[in-house]
Amino acid sequence: HIVPKYAFKAYGASRWLVEGPVEKTWGGCDLVVVDKKGMRGSDRRFVVSVAEELGLEVLII
Repeated sequence: HIVPKYAFKAYGASRWLVEGPVEKTWGGCDLVVVDKKGMRGSDRRFVVSVAEELGLEVLII
């Protein structure tokens, strides 16, 4: 799933922006890919934090 940058602007740093797509992925999810240039630093740190709490590997590109 792709969560666009404007979703973080509209809803703020909400856990469901990370947890929702992970839960809806059929067969599970092992990795979260974060576009370094496509997100503000605070949003990127939030996504990485939540992903690590969920036990997911994080790849920043």
